[in-house]
Amino acid sequence: MQQLFDLTRGEKLKREGMNKAADSRERQLAYARHVAEQIALSREDRTCDADLVQKVLIPDNIALGNSAGSLFRNKKWKWTGKFKKSERPMNHARLIRVWELD
Repeated sequence: MQQLFDLTRGEKLKREGMNKAADSRERQLAYARHVAEQIALSREDRTCDADLVQKVLIPDNIALGNSAGSLFRNKKWKWTGKFKKSERPMNHARLIRVWELD
């Protein structure tokens, strides 16, 4: 029987899943990261979040799918410690992180 609680295994599976998703949409993710940087550079506080990036990608019919979870996963970004509610109806107002370009 599989162990129900195992944080180490859960973290490992998370990393593997994020890597797999990012690899499957490498080109789209690279473009989305560029968009995120441009958005942050245009703002005085140098912040960005996934909704702001999606506002640019969706009209161009670019879908990140699960790779969106890797959007801010590099050393250029640091989490501000802040969350905001997603404005996208399909996200049901879930909390998303606000990131700052380092």
